[in-house]
Amino acid sequence: MNKANRSLKNLESGKEYFLELVNDLNSSIRRWEAQILDLEAHNHSLHQSINSIHVKMAERSEEYEILKNYVDSLHSQ
Repeated sequence: MNKANRSLKNLESGKEYFLELVNDLNSSIRRWEAQILDLEAHNHSLHQSINSIHVKMAERSEEYEILKNYVDSLHSQ
């Protein structure tokens, strides 16, 4: 095999290796993107839960104040 043929084979092998690396990298990127989307969805869900808890806390606080004022008014009579 002459030098030109060996060089061509080496280039082809290098190209195949490079394409495998690129494909592996693209696969990794797709997996990371999927994980990021999952985390963003989970984060959104957590924000909704926290907002719901804050609303319930505010409602309970109002209920507590109403009951406290009622008890105070009974004591002052």
